[in-house]
Amino acid sequence: KQWYQRRVAITAGGKLQHMKKWWDTLLKIGPKYGYFPNNGKTILIVKNIQGLFKAKELFRNSGIEVTTAGDRHLGAVIGSDEFRNLYVKKKVEGWIKDLRVMTEIAKDEPQAAYTGFTRGLCHRLRLCVDTTA
Repeated sequence: KQWYQRRVAITAGGKLQHMKKWWDTLLKIGPKYGYFPNNGKTILIVKNIQGLFKAKELFRNSGIEVTTAGDRHLGAVIGSDEFRNLYVKKKVEGWIKDLRVMTEIAKDEPQAAYTGFTRGLCHRLRLCVDTTA
């Protein structure tokens, strides 16, 4: 059985040299176990500009995206405060739009709107709050 990653954020803390060694080892032994890393869908998030330059140098020919901003990972957002704030802002704008639609539905079908909120939107709100706080 083969397994392909859809999207990976390298979240292992530590020194960049260790992460590079880990990545090279994964590329080497992963296929033996049916795991085929996809560099183009892998993101390395570093904390500061100094780390950014060092990481770009270490991973320059790997095809891995290196950034200080952030990205989504397993339903959460990781990275800088600015990136997280932008992510949450976009989420809130989407929820406002959804709530406006639900209020229109509620005029004729209040139970359907309530069910849509409690079974859908409410859980999306909770996930965002739990993973970004």
